[in-house]
Amino acid sequence: MNYARMIRNFRPQALTGGVISIVLGAFIALIGLGNLPTRNGLSAGIIMTLIGLGLLAVGVLLVLRVRRNRVSDTEVDETIMTQTATQAA
Repeated sequence: MNYARMIRNFRPQALTGGVISIVLGAFIALIGLGNLPTRNGLSAGIIMTLIGLGLLAVGVLLVLRVRRNRVSDTEVDETIMTQTATQAA
């Protein structure tokens, strides 16, 4: 049994940073989309939209990283079953 990987199940894993980044990024992107129509080349609306989408992407990556590192119940069950089978033999 890989106890180093299993310990992740028992430690609290915060999604706060990712969720805040997603909400803030969506908010900034929506404000930027409202300011898009201008005559001058690269407007502040485009820059705000790109910054907002960047924050949104970082937040999604943070949440996915936390969720991906979590050990699944089937993996725990399979590990226990293989250990039980080897101990019985």
